[in-house]
Amino acid sequence: MTLEIKIPRLNANEDELLVSDIFVSVGDQVSEGDLLFAIESVKSSVEIDCQQAGFINQINIETGEYYEIGFLAMTISSDRNSTVQAAQQSLKQEAPPQRKEKITAKKRLEKITTLASRQMRHKENVNDGRLPVIIIGGGDHAGKLSRMIDKSFSFRVLGYVGPALDKKNTNGLEWLGTDENLAQIARSQGSFAALAAGVLAPDAMLRSKVYAQCLSLKIPLPVFVHPTAEVDPSAVLEPGVQIFANATVGANVTIKAGSIINTGAIISHDSSIGQLTHIAPGAVLAGRVAVGDRCIIGMNSTIYIGVNIPDSSIILNNSNISKDIR
Repeated sequence: MTLEIKIPRLNANEDELLVSDIFVSVGDQVSEGDLLFAIESVKSSVEIDCQQAGFINQINIETGEYYEIGFLAMTISSDRNSTVQAAQQSLKQEAPPQRKEKITAKKRLEKITTLASRQMRHKENVNDGRLPVIIIGGGDHAGKLSRMIDKSFSFRVLGYVGPALDKKNTNGLEWLGTDENLAQIARSQGSFAALAAGVLAPDAMLRSKVYAQCLSLKIPLPVFVHPTAEVDPSAVLEPGVQIFANATVGANVTIKAGSIINTGAIISHDSSIGQLTHIAPGAVLAGRVAVGDRCIIGMNSTIYIGVNIPDSSIILNNSNISKDIR
């Protein structure tokens, strides 16, 4: 059995991470919990530990180099003989496979400085290289989403698409046109979108409709994570996921496309959230909770460990759910 260790995503806006240290060599025997290597983003440094006892069979990374998210960093094998052969073969190689150009300390500092300075720029500087985003839907959630995107150093908000609203209800967003004009607006002004429609219970199907429209028009939906949110590196976030301020997403959590983890919500380890589901502010999901598609988990609700919530369920505010919903 061979376990693949890949470069995880630490930040939704960074597609490459720096390997700052490697603690093992090919052929080493490792136990669960042993440190393998360390990676750095603009915001943090993380040490990757071993999840399975075995032998280091392959190392494809070097310290001081940047690698893309998902790059195969190491493999761990339970077969000692194959690992010995791999160790002997590695001694004959001058460099690991797929090696990238060496990043000097000076280049590393320049890259980190550039990313950090871009992050601090103000939204009005529209020529700073940030990618344009159209928010689909107006109202309070659109304003909240716009402020989160504004903190990104990779994206900037162009305005919103949907029914024309009074200026006092648009949170300062520019109206770009109606949903019927989305394809034309996306082609002419920006190729990315963020869903702000259908957040509340009566409009849940509207969110599904808008999501399907984006898929049919091939408009990509980036993942947006507030800088104060805590997302474990092992979590999987599908396109269009939004994670707001002070939310926590634990280890081995999967959040499917278009779902919202709102302010202060907690998704504990090994849980799964279906498509287009809204976890409202302050909700707490214990470990191994499974929530279906198009659900709404109300504010300050608690879902107990191992509970299953079926598709299209609505959990009222302040609920305590200790058993599966049928």
